Amino acid sequence: MRKKTRVQVALATAAVAAFGVINAVPADAAGTITHRMVNVNSNKCLEIPLNHDYDGAPAQQWDCNGGANQTWIVEAALGPDNRQAWTLRNAESGKCLEVADWRKDAGAPVRVWQCTGGANQQWIEAIGRTGTSLLNANSGMALDIPGFSTANDTDAVQWWPKGANEPAGNQQWYAR
Repeated sequence: MRKKTRVQVALATAAVAAFGVINAVPADAAGTITHRMVNVNSNKCLEIPLNHDYDGAPAQQWDCNGGANQTWIVEAALGPDNRQAWTLRNAESGKCLEVADWRKDAGAPVRVWQCTGGANQQWIEAIGRTGTSLLNANSGMALDIPGFSTANDTDAVQWWPKGANEPAGNQQWYAR
């Protein structure tokens, strides 16, 4: 792991205080932020299915139940363009949320993989009307629940970020 300078730590600390989804739940005594990410449209939590702790396990939405598979550990990262970014590590599997295979196409699956620090595992917050979108630092696309689905077991994908006049709840998230 790369050693961070005082400036990087100060920027990360300031960024934590500035954003919605990431900062919605306070840090614990060790400074770690953990929370569940809830989709604005479905009101369901982003999770990795139980006992799916392998590289490539899909991220999906499911009724919020407080399980470790629905809990995400948030860590500050410096994005490829030196913007503040975040890695989201699943508390049950210990693996990071990523867009599969560094893909940049709409509809690419979102999954967990061994944490590498790559841009495909970094997420940038974009504050919206009803929630916060998470944009992948590699592709610029949003974490999305396709088709505005409200069904359990719907796999997350990346998709073009919604425009200002488009309904965006399936790409917006809040912390619980």
